[in-house]
Amino acid sequence: MEITFVCQPFNDDEFAEGLAGLSVIGYKRIETKDRRIRTFGVDGIGDLLTKNKMSIIQINTYFDVVSSDASAEKSIELNREMIDYAVKLSVPFIRVFTGPITGETIGSDKATPEIWKRAGSTLNKICSEGAKHNISYAVETHHHTLAENTPSIMKLLEVVDSKNFHVNLQLPLKGEADVYESTRILAPFVKHTHLNNFAADGHNTFLEEGVIDIRREIDILRKAGFDGALSVEHAYHHKPVLMVAKREFEFLTSIIS
Repeated sequence: MEITFVCQPFNDDEFAEGLAGLSVIGYKRIETKDRRIRTFGVDGIGDLLTKNKMSIIQINTYFDVVSSDASAEKSIELNREMIDYAVKLSVPFIRVFTGPITGETIGSDKATPEIWKRAGSTLNKICSEGAKHNISYAVETHHHTLAENTPSIMKLLEVVDSKNFHVNLQLPLKGEADVYESTRILAPFVKHTHLNNFAADGHNTFLEEGVIDIRREIDILRKAGFDGALSVEHAYHHKPVLMVAKREFEFLTSIIS
């Protein structure tokens, strides 16, 4: 396993300094949104990564494979852009968000057979294009999407029968209080994780302090053969961000070392 960091807490002005700080802490790979690559340019991002001896493990983009045929086609076009970035920056994963991005959400409870068919067809096309470049896709488990709970994720894995389509586990899942049972069921399909934890009042907090036993979650994944990224996400609950990043890095290192 490796410990990685989702760079969302850094705004554009803080990004370069943030990368330098993450490198000093010991992080080797990060996640970033597609917007950041557009803002800095591929060469600009590449220069910052090289300077700090880092790389990107996953590009986080926002597909919409559910709203309409038009949104599905736009997602296919967006995927081509992401593949171009991934090839140039040697990124192994592209994050899948099933959508929609704005407006009324479409979770599994609202998904008609037509929506499931559209999602499966579109994501199979997306995965097929990525496979030509050895790129994998990880669907982020997220409320109000087709990947919001265990049954819907398993159905999505069924309709997207591509070998390079995997699960990006982010707990908790909708309507599933037992996060460890959710992890146990999905563990064989998980290739990437976003780690968060929450205080009793629902607010984000440090991984070692929240209501989820992160050690137990990682142990379940390890026993299922997981050897991917433990990615620290939503590290803006305390300031400074680099303090949070360091504390989480040390905590996770104590578990996997």
